[in-house]
Amino acid sequence: MNDNLYKQILDQSPLGYAYHEIILDENNKPCDYKFIEVNNSFEDLTGLKRSEVIGKRISEVLPDIRNSEFDWIALYGNIAINGGSEEFEQFSDALKKWYKVKVYSPEKGLFITAFSDITNERNQIEELYKLSVMSEELLQGLEESDFQKITDDLLDITESKFVSFNLYEHDGKHYTTKIIAGDRGIANKALDIVGIKIDEKKWPHDPIRAEKIKDKMVTHFLNLHDLAGKVIPKTVCDLLTMSFGIGEVVVVKIMKNNIMLGDFTLIMPKGKAFKKDSIVEIYANQVGLAIVNMREEEKIIKSEEQYRLLTTQMQLGLVLNEIICDDQGNPVDYRFISFNESYEKITGLSREDILGKTVLEVLPNTEKYWIEIFGRVALTGKEDRFENYSAALGRYFSTVVYSPKIGQFAVIVDDITDRKAMEKQIFNEKEQFKTTLLSVGDGVISVDAQGKVLILNQIAEKLTGWTQEEAQGKSIEEVFHIINELTGKRRDNPVQKVLDNDEIIELDNHTILISKDGTKRPIEDSAAPIKDAQGNLTGVVLVFRDFSEKKKSLDEITYLSFHDHLTGLYNRSFFDAELKRLDTQRNLPMTIIMGDVNGLKLINDTFGHSVGDELLIKVGKILKSCCRGDDIIARVGGDEYSILLPQTDGIEAQKLIKRIQESMKDEKVRDLDVSVSFGWATKTDVSQTKDFINKKAEDFMYSNKLFDGPSFRGRVIDNIVMAINAKSPREEAHSKRVSALCVALGEALEVDEGMIKTLKIFGLLHDIGKIAIADDILNKTSGLTEREYYEIKRHSEIGYRILSTVNDMAEIANYVLYHHERWDGNGYPKGMAGGSIPLPSRICTIVDAYDAMTSDRSYRPAMTDEYAMNELQKNAGTQFDPYLVDVFLNKVISN
Repeated sequence: MNDNLYKQILDQSPLGYAYHEIILDENNKPCDYKFIEVNNSFEDLTGLKRSEVIGKRISEVLPDIRNSEFDWIALYGNIAINGGSEEFEQFSDALKKWYKVKVYSPEKGLFITAFSDITNERNQIEELYKLSVMSEELLQGLEESDFQKITDDLLDITESKFVSFNLYEHDGKHYTTKIIAGDRGIANKALDIVGIKIDEKKWPHDPIRAEKIKDKMVTHFLNLHDLAGKVIPKTVCDLLTMSFGIGEVVVVKIMKNNIMLGDFTLIMPKGKAFKKDSIVEIYANQVGLAIVNMREEEKIIKSEEQYRLLTTQMQLGLVLNEIICDDQGNPVDYRFISFNESYEKITGLSREDILGKTVLEVLPNTEKYWIEIFGRVALTGKEDRFENYSAALGRYFSTVVYSPKIGQFAVIVDDITDRKAMEKQIFNEKEQFKTTLLSVGDGVISVDAQGKVLILNQIAEKLTGWTQEEAQGKSIEEVFHIINELTGKRRDNPVQKVLDNDEIIELDNHTILISKDGTKRPIEDSAAPIKDAQGNLTGVVLVFRDFSEKKKSLDEITYLSFHDHLTGLYNRSFFDAELKRLDTQRNLPMTIIMGDVNGLKLINDTFGHSVGDELLIKVGKILKSCCRGDDIIARVGGDEYSILLPQTDGIEAQKLIKRIQESMKDEKVRDLDVSVSFGWATKTDVSQTKDFINKKAEDFMYSNKLFDGPSFRGRVIDNIVMAINAKSPREEAHSKRVSALCVALGEALEVDEGMIKTLKIFGLLHDIGKIAIADDILNKTSGLTEREYYEIKRHSEIGYRILSTVNDMAEIANYVLYHHERWDGNGYPKGMAGGSIPLPSRICTIVDAYDAMTSDRSYRPAMTDEYAMNELQKNAGTQFDPYLVDVFLNKVISN
């Protein structure tokens, strides 16, 4: 496939596509990434134009990406460097959208993202979540209301034997049903119809939850919901009272702000119909109820005329059928005798199609099962009720079947296809919501308007230590126990804040959640109101997450931003900020102490930076141990420290410095003394600037350093010599012999007394740079490798740097630097030749070589004097000054 065709396909893809190069910092960690190529869908999905991004870094295109909670750069960097792929969904703070992203690396350092915008889907999930929580809260809230008391009163004053209690959603749709009865016998008679038994121990107040019986009982009372408040046809009353064989049916509607919240359906004994101004009506008016009477008429429909009246007035479908049996009396078919218009509308079967015909003629695929059910009712007189799906008609029906006389059966049907579809939708929505809620990565708690817990997802259970069963109905404060991390005091209830202010709130910083077992976790996130369709506040949803890892990272970042990484003391940024903050009248007098570590460069050059770091750490510990807890101690430079002392005068500062210096006398690092030069200055008046005091303390410190530094460096050199001697007694003996031979050759040359002293010291120190050479190289018993020889050659330069730190050693430092130069210019480190090489260096070169040859070495035994003298003579004029070799051989060695 050619490149143009590939690009065309890529540009037409509905997925966003972007090709990137990862950018690393100096520590080889991902710090940014650059756009190489994007497609058309990238522009559509992000709102970013190709011309705006190609060749640019993400930090240039979206500067806020570094402030995002999700670390895009780290994730993409890991894929680009280590390979592999990853697929995830994530919200982009910078673009304010949800994306489903797949990222993979075609080669190291590069990565490709393919993504789609899922913002709408995520929003739908959120809306579904709110709807589900709202519905659950409505049901729970109504169940916990005082409807029980109203029911008790109605049972008492009406002498009713049976009550069904129905709740609604605010749009008027039926939601759930409870059944409450005042008489066990009547209740059992009613409930036998649906196969439910009341718990004898809990009588008379044993509400039966709708989940157990709603498929049957909701159907039975459906017509009452539709007719409440309207003129009730007597035939409807007849059917209901006929079904129970009792007296009058009464509907009591529960109204609030002209919205029906629910109703009570009472079946009363005969003669107990409500009269105007009766006690029931008065009671109803007092509690804000609406009363609808349905008066008893004739009990049983017996004539065809009554059936025809029923046919014309009844809103439900009604059909009268005659059962057909075989010779053995078994039902095999049934014939349509009469039906109402509603039956035609509900079933879609017209009068011409079915009147006088059998069901198998009209619907040949009717299952034998239904004929048997209807036949049993027609032959036994025992009614039945159920919900069923008719495959022939493709509809769901709510069905009541009873027998007005033996051999016939009447069927009352209602088309519940839409309700079934709605129930399925609600079920699917709840299942989807449940799955979403359980799989979401944050803890979620939903509470009602009284702050009682309704729902916890699995993450919330894990973080709080409470299970759903344990927490449900508990106060949110009991389950969600939060305190202030800094004070340990209990935090204000975030749910109550939402209930009081009706707005989203963020949890306060430094919030700690204490779980049921006492585990403490830092958390973050928010609480938001839940509202119904009318905008009424019905509860609160609390979303939170474990903040431990993020807090740990933030604490580390905060610590590093204010602390020196080596010593753990504060850094210059923090010191300057505190100096500015504390620079007030009430903190006067305020003293600044500055200290500079003596000989740090010398120690770094000699022993390496690791030893220098040990020294800096040691100084930090001494300062911290000697100062007060609230004093500000900071490392403000490589070898500089500052101490800020509010409400402290110069006398106290001098005492502190003396205490620090006394502590340092007993401390050593690798047998080296710890020495710091101090200076201080005190601000006594607000007119004095902090910069002035800082500068004054610094000048005083450097003044003291002029006296402290040289003597300390001298002690360091002494320590170095001692260290070399301790490390290799052979080197100590070699240095002493070289020193003596240098003096002897100097005397043979008749140099002045000053030069003789110089040669003596120079001979002792000529190999001081070997302190920095590894022992395994110095003491190697075999030949040196090229790398090891290179290390050995460095000792002359190292010795020069060590001795150069002491003023009166500058001249000897130069001699040490050149003591391996050759007469012919082929030496090191600078390749000097002939007389340009200082005389002491030329002298040392000869005597150093002679002693090396005539002494035992780690890699060979000593050579004879004769051999050494021949080697000096042989190399005179090339490696050695020929004149000095002649004097050395004839006037020093021969003697």
